[in-house]
Amino acid sequence: MKKTLLHLALAALFLGTRATTFADAAPATPPASGPREVKIALNEITVLAEQKGWLKEEFDKVGATAKLVPCSVAVVPALLNRGDVDLANSMHGFSFVQLLNGFDPVIVWQSADVDPRTVVITVLKDSPLKSLADLKGKTLGVPLWTCGYYGASEALRNAGVPLDTKEAPGAVHYVNVTDTGLSVTANLLTGKVDAIATHPSGLASLYNQGLIRDIGTAVPGGQFVHDRIVYYTTRQWAQDNPDLIKAFITVQNKTLVWIRDNRQEAAKIVAQAIRQSVDVEETAFQEPGNQRLFFPEQSYEGAVNAFEQFQKMAISYNDGLINDTRKPLTDQQVHDLFDKRFFKGGAYYPGDTVVEQNAAAPASGLAAK
Repeated sequence: MKKTLLHLALAALFLGTRATTFADAAPATPPASGPREVKIALNEITVLAEQKGWLKEEFDKVGATAKLVPCSVAVVPALLNRGDVDLANSMHGFSFVQLLNGFDPVIVWQSADVDPRTVVITVLKDSPLKSLADLKGKTLGVPLWTCGYYGASEALRNAGVPLDTKEAPGAVHYVNVTDTGLSVTANLLTGKVDAIATHPSGLASLYNQGLIRDIGTAVPGGQFVHDRIVYYTTRQWAQDNPDLIKAFITVQNKTLVWIRDNRQEAAKIVAQAIRQSVDVEETAFQEPGNQRLFFPEQSYEGAVNAFEQFQKMAISYNDGLINDTRKPLTDQQVHDLFDKRFFKGGAYYPGDTVVEQNAAAPASGLAAK
């Protein structure tokens, strides 16, 4: 039941006052009685870490247990604020609207820049369209203000066939597929749109069946590659449980390095755990653009800069996102969004992690392996 993030719901958004970072806060004292339970969003990486025993191994060291919780990115703000999830993940593109609407988390882990294939522009296999330029006068289906939307907008503008926006007509007609009642892929398969833009890891089954092919990706070296993966939590939970966050980061990084050299075994383990076909998971794990498999950004300033670059891109493809009630984050708000303690030099940075020991690995993740 591999889950693809195919729509963006603007539900459960919360007002909050962005506070200063906890860089200088004193370490929290764990509760005196009973093990703490850490509720972590379920995904391929956390499933694998659980199945390999690494979550238990690391959390045992701090007197805690880990529980994986299935959750959609769209409802993460509600789950975090209710305490149903402690650590959740998304790409910048999915969290940006929620941030502008007042969601006030703190980011404790960020990936390096993503591979251009993190977003692909895809057509049916028998489509006459061969390139992005061929989309002139055609329709592209993608949920508004998502990773696919940003990646495709930049790629199409770069190819000379810009996408429609509320501000100006474009050469390619935009269809917000969340308004159709169908998934992104269903819109393509039923012929409602000529092409779609989405994450390729969620298209593995269609690739394997020979039903689709790609005619483009996000721009290599463009702005979209700053649409990184992040893990975040509430500010209070981060302040109270820095040792648990450090334990999680240690497991996350260890798992990423292991996957780099063991993709086939990783696919089999995850397929069995989530009851997915092995061939689909193998295709997903071999995908250079799998958005879950990128190595971490270790620098706090590097993390802040990447988010600032992403925000500039999002504003440039505004389409009504920035308005009188939704203002861009200020420089101070962006800095406060990241908890410096968990990046290199911080009090809870894991130290000589397996990522540093594997410094020869591609900086942007697993794509070059």
